[in-house]
Amino acid sequence: MALPGQASAPFWKHRHPGHSTPNSTLIGRALRDKIATHYLAGLFTTPEDLARQIAAAVHQRQIRDRLSANSVGLNAIWSNTLIPDQEFIDESSINSLKEALASVANPSALQIDLQDGRYWWSTRLFFLACVADELAATRLLLFVGNRKGAPQSFVGAVTPATLRDRLARSNESLRRFDDLCRNSPIDSHNFEEALRKRGVDWRSIMDKDTEQKSRVFVSIRELRRWLGADFIERSIELRSADETPTAGFLKAVLDWPHPYAPITSEGVLTKVVERIALADQLARLFVEDSGSF
Repeated sequence: MALPGQASAPFWKHRHPGHSTPNSTLIGRALRDKIATHYLAGLFTTPEDLARQIAAAVHQRQIRDRLSANSVGLNAIWSNTLIPDQEFIDESSINSLKEALASVANPSALQIDLQDGRYWWSTRLFFLACVADELAATRLLLFVGNRKGAPQSFVGAVTPATLRDRLARSNESLRRFDDLCRNSPIDSHNFEEALRKRGVDWRSIMDKDTEQKSRVFVSIRELRRWLGADFIERSIELRSADETPTAGFLKAVLDWPHPYAPITSEGVLTKVVERIALADQLARLFVEDSGSF
């Protein structure tokens, strides 16, 4: 809805002397806020002005819809499959991991909760990076944790391949497992058998004593030390799903260096946007709008 422009104050500011009580003022403000939030496109002075404002409102809604349509669901279930509840990655651990993967609709971007930095072992994170890289076609790992008392705060992002490479360089046993994986490829189409085989390979190198000597807790500090500039700690802020994305926000998404961009609200990870698909749809929207003039 749009309202005709006028030189005097907007209609809600005209109050009859007999209706200037505090209650009526509050009701008037509530009505004004509801109209401005849900129905008002703007003030117009000509039919052409009205048409432009309605087109802009529709355009903004289309952008919000496309942003939602290209969001990938966050999958944090991996956090509960390889944490060291057990002292060894045995068949039970592999079965839990298999079930976790099977329940993920889109494993392209996976969330890992570091909690307080004394939760994940580096050895288990390395095994996850190898499996995600080889079998799940995961493109990005997104880390969250407790920051200043706020759980699920975004910590940073890295590709599984990069994490795998850096951790393999940091430890001889991890490097041996990485070499074994690269020299004995598996058929990713036979997921269950491939995952079972990687579990066997892991246990052939990483026994209980070896893992105890190799592992360190995964914290933000350790991730920075391992990954350096490859650990991207920035995110793209959008305060709420109802907020209209600005040009600056869209540019930040399109400029993101990986195919999936993390979106946060006050630092808390809320969604991941598939950058290339969003860019394609925005381009189509622009072409359609250009052709309508």
